[in-house]
Amino acid sequence: FLKEDDRICVIKFYAPWCKSCQKMGVKFRNMAKKEGDIISMKSHELIKTGRVRFAEIEFSSNAPLCRSLGIKRLPYVNLHKGEMGQLAAFPCGPSKFPILESKLESFLSMSDEELKLEKKLEESGELAGEITSQLRKDKKEEQPNNVVDSSKNKKYLDLLFPE
Repeated sequence: FLKEDDRICVIKFYAPWCKSCQKMGVKFRNMAKKEGDIISMKSHELIKTGRVRFAEIEFSSNAPLCRSLGIKRLPYVNLHKGEMGQLAAFPCGPSKFPILESKLESFLSMSDEELKLEKKLEESGELAGEITSQLRKDKKEEQPNNVVDSSKNKKYLDLLFPE
């Protein structure tokens, strides 16, 4: 599904019992009506190709997949584009829906080269967050005599510059 064409795909992960998912679902369906494909209800034929593809994945029925993607909070959205893969992924309740709208509009206005750069910047931000988190954890575990463990420094360098 993700690689069928080169349009951006927005995937919503939800649970039917989740109130935030239900509220966000209304906004998601409205966005899909505006930006997605239009399909005949009678013949199920494509009437008009939209700018974006939309999909919904129910969490309980697809728990192994959702866990493998690191999804811990619902509703959750992933934005993908063909061979480029994942562009963004984040929890997206009703109050955060404007963030999804903004990211989607931004991605739609970018060339493939700009999207690749944006993806790299997003990945580097995640790495910076991991390093900061690890530094805080290490600081808490720091030895009382303030001895610096050089093996920890190597760990950070390995994260930044994998061989």
